[in-house]
Amino acid sequence: MTKLDPFNTDGVKERLSWEKPERKDQAGSLIIFGGASLKLKEVDSIFKSAKEYGIGEVSALVPESLSKVFKRQDPYLIPLLYDSHFGLSDHGLKIFQDEFALSDSLILADVGNSSSTQLKLAAQISKSFKPIVLTSSSFSLLQNFHQEILTNKHITIILNLQSLQKLIALTNHNHPILSSNPTNLKLKLLEEFSSNIESKIVLLDEGRILSVEDSMYLNIKQGISESTLSSHLVSWKIWAPASSSLEQLYMASLASE
Repeated sequence: MTKLDPFNTDGVKERLSWEKPERKDQAGSLIIFGGASLKLKEVDSIFKSAKEYGIGEVSALVPESLSKVFKRQDPYLIPLLYDSHFGLSDHGLKIFQDEFALSDSLILADVGNSSSTQLKLAAQISKSFKPIVLTSSSFSLLQNFHQEILTNKHITIILNLQSLQKLIALTNHNHPILSSNPTNLKLKLLEEFSSNIESKIVLLDEGRILSVEDSMYLNIKQGISESTLSSHLVSWKIWAPASSSLEQLYMASLASE
């Protein structure tokens, strides 16, 4: 295994803070795809934290039934038509494609278990050059289409340990990560796994945020929710695209930003 060194965070906040736009019309745009389980809590949380954090425009693509039932003061819900048997309809996919084409970034949250919907989403994101974040609630998409998703370096995947264990098993990786492993071994095994894929992995484990890149690791306390972390992370991927993934993740983890 490669020797891992701690990521030096000195000066990162001071340097990257200048990258955050002061004007909303220059702060980028985000679409959130979610609510497939007919619950709006995660989508709502991501939307609110993204708006509070400073992204210029945020909207959410949700099942049509959700957009009718849950009225919001901020009309950010864009209805998508779902077929009762085949998941996201072709018309719904067209709306997704149009909105994604106009946005700067995408968060996939609670995509549901429809194989048809997941196939359509995987085809759209696997070749995208825009920053995309998959939350842990979209793990079924990753589970079923990991070969397509893990080859895209613009995708960041947020996972808990149990989901990461399943992903490693799916990819026939030789060394599983056990819950009993000490943190330093988890990081080394995470680095070994990450070196064989293009996508970025963010592991949330025992109240810590763990990630590795270029023989360096970030291991910091998780002081914000996963929803907030995902919205902050995609923000920095828009605002500071030339920065490393660990720099972006460090900035995203700061609750005071």
